Amino acid sequence: MINLHLHTVRCNHATGTVAEMAAAAYAAGLKEIGFAEHGPLPQPIDDWRLELLDVPLYQAEIEAARSQFPDMPIRFGLELDYLPQFREFYPDLHQVAPFDFLIISVHYIGDWNFDWDRYIDGYNHRDIDDIYRSYYALVREAVENRVGDVVGHLDLPKRFGHRPTEAIRDEVERTLETVARAGLVLELNTAGLLEKVQEAYPEDWIVRRALEMGIPFTLGSDAHDPANVDTGLEWAVRYLYDLGVRELVTFERRQRKKLVLEPQWKAANSRT
Repeated sequence: MINLHLHTVRCNHATGTVAEMAAAAYAAGLKEIGFAEHGPLPQPIDDWRLELLDVPLYQAEIEAARSQFPDMPIRFGLELDYLPQFREFYPDLHQVAPFDFLIISVHYIGDWNFDWDRYIDGYNHRDIDDIYRSYYALVREAVENRVGDVVGHLDLPKRFGHRPTEAIRDEVERTLETVARAGLVLELNTAGLLEKVQEAYPEDWIVRRALEMGIPFTLGSDAHDPANVDTGLEWAVRYLYDLGVRELVTFERRQRKKLVLEPQWKAANSRT
């Protein structure tokens, strides 16, 4: 099946080159993959992302992998961290290369990276519901500003086990309504299955509500290691299929393409 969320050594916190990740995906029987390296920003705020000058090298590595695995479509993308102070930068970044897809992500609230265990103490000094309110407001702003095509790992602040109260359901509803109006896609991200939270992003009720609103889905394992190229995907396919989903979304040159969801994909497509 599809995995539209792979990282490489180019983000400085993953292992595996484009070639190594592609080889692992091919061996695992994936039908299609997409690389979504952490995208550049106009000013340095951290050291775990692709540099703007390295985008052509990243693209060349993907082209080489396409030549090596011609029967496995390989999509060229970025995961774009949304920071409001850089909102004017994203439209220019979209034109830097012929990207197939762009994932919208929020990892920062202000200057706090809530997604990194190095800064986990920040949860102890903030109201958890306020964290979620700020997070969902940023997601909505990113969607409204058309920063990308896919909303990645929605409900990410739960990563370390911090859960909001029922009051935050209204924030989620507003966010899903914004995604639906914008015609964007949600990612079912299986990385959480390996993390403390031990569930996918977003959680079950959010997935079900998104489907009720007609929001389409794509899949990603958010792999930072070749060993995780298919982590949780077999579960994700069965989960979505059992919810009535029969199509997933992929992209080519920022245009949507439909991919039939087959519940027995791995057995049918395994190349090992």
